[in-house]
Amino acid sequence: MPQTTISICVCTSGVRESLAYCLQSLQAQAAPQDATLLILLIDNSVHGGGRQFLKEESQFPVHYLHVPSPGIPVARNAALKLALQLNTDWIAFIDDDEIAPPSWISRLFEAAVINAADVVEGGVMRVKTLQGAVDMARAHQPEASVTNLPRVKTAVTSNVLFSTKLVTSPYHLAFDENMVFGGSDREFFMRAVLAGAKIVSAEKEPVYEMWPVERTTPAYTLARWFRYGVSFNYRYRKNHAFLQGLLYILLMFLYKLAGVPVKLALLPFRMVKDKRAIYRTPATSLADIAYAFGCIAPFFGISLNRYY
Repeated sequence: MPQTTISICVCTSGVRESLAYCLQSLQAQAAPQDATLLILLIDNSVHGGGRQFLKEESQFPVHYLHVPSPGIPVARNAALKLALQLNTDWIAFIDDDEIAPPSWISRLFEAAVINAADVVEGGVMRVKTLQGAVDMARAHQPEASVTNLPRVKTAVTSNVLFSTKLVTSPYHLAFDENMVFGGSDREFFMRAVLAGAKIVSAEKEPVYEMWPVERTTPAYTLARWFRYGVSFNYRYRKNHAFLQGLLYILLMFLYKLAGVPVKLALLPFRMVKDKRAIYRTPATSLADIAYAFGCIAPFFGISLNRYY
């Protein structure tokens, strides 16, 4: 029986200290039975700074590719092309500031097989420090079962495994390189579902992401959620007929806005169970408002100018 080849892709700007720990966690993976693991490091920096994190000796082969043309979807497409050149059967993505538990790729692959899924999306646990992420990943204990996982309508590349048939026959997908400021992953997997692919969520199979203090500020949070809304607008206008896409966008705008007073009204009851709700609810309400206005911003000529 031929072995299954799984390529784990890491797209990087080549400057994050976390990349070294991310790669270490990938080298510590317990490979699925009868599977070959490859690690693909796609360096999207101008000067190829990611080379400094490569080790001469490693358990799994590392294929390094320098892609100086800027843009996350450009790097992701380069990863897909390299994976196909290496005769890969399954492709995984993880961010360069994330640490994977040793069981990570085996659990995602098991979930794909058991659920007959084309795509498995894992969860992401945010941790304040890099060392905290490393420690939690090492201590992670996988759930007993990955059967009967729920289907979802899209996925992201922070923790995902998918069959190469998404990028070959019958789907022939690629990441939209117009989406340089984020969201090309959700759009990619959205098109996969519209074409008939099956995506399941393995939320309890997480990777651990370093989430520094500067990403918790109100300004960063609002900008990020505004970007999510702009991305929603783009992908629904692109992948649906005009009126249908417009309807989806307006419904999401109203849904996000309508949820704000409901959350605030329920705040006293939520505080009975969790005192921290007094801090979380206003923050999530503002994020919903930012998302809502992001959904309609492109109709007024407002676009993104950086990635959050």
